[in-house]
Amino acid sequence: MDTVWPNPFHRADALRQATLAARRCGSCCSPRPSRLASAAAHVERQTPMRIARTAASLAVAALSASPVAAIESQALGIVEPLAAQIRQVFACGEWSQSGVSGYYRIVLAEVSQGAGTEVYIQRIQAGDGSSLGLKLVETFPVRELNNDHAQYQVISAKCTGAGARSSVELIATFEHDEGNPQHRIRIALKAPGSYPITDTVLKPQRKR
Repeated sequence: MDTVWPNPFHRADALRQATLAARRCGSCCSPRPSRLASAAAHVERQTPMRIARTAASLAVAALSASPVAAIESQALGIVEPLAAQIRQVFACGEWSQSGVSGYYRIVLAEVSQGAGTEVYIQRIQAGDGSSLGLKLVETFPVRELNNDHAQYQVISAKCTGAGARSSVELIATFEHDEGNPQHRIRIALKAPGSYPITDTVLKPQRKR
């Protein structure tokens, strides 16, 4: 049963809206122009109720088919230039000083053609919640480990603890040791510029 329009202009208005919707959909959904043009051409032969339904369908199609441009690999331009000697980078703990706060970033770099590993502690200042607000405040070399006459080679590194009680735990070997025992080195991230270090020589595990 056809809808009775109370005003003769309503039908013309609905027809105009349906045609405009078809045109808009045709402009944003370029892969299917023939289908949209065909739908718009048949609008005039439909009843008022079908015209309204067609307009709604075309509007939904226009929204659902709108292409979304995805930005992939946003950090490629800053990651690709990293030197091959940078072995590992990871965040560990938090710091606060003079009303400014942020987190620590640990950087391990291979030296002496891979015979040693140097360790660096960086302070990253937090911004407004976005990566654009981050700022490198300081790069601190761990001098107890970064010595080309007494080199350590780091086997593994991880962050332990949380917040202000975080520490970096390294498993490493020392070039002047006999028997090549492993060391467990812990760097406490207590406060900016204060990083106490403990070094424990691990006993070899007994073979079962």
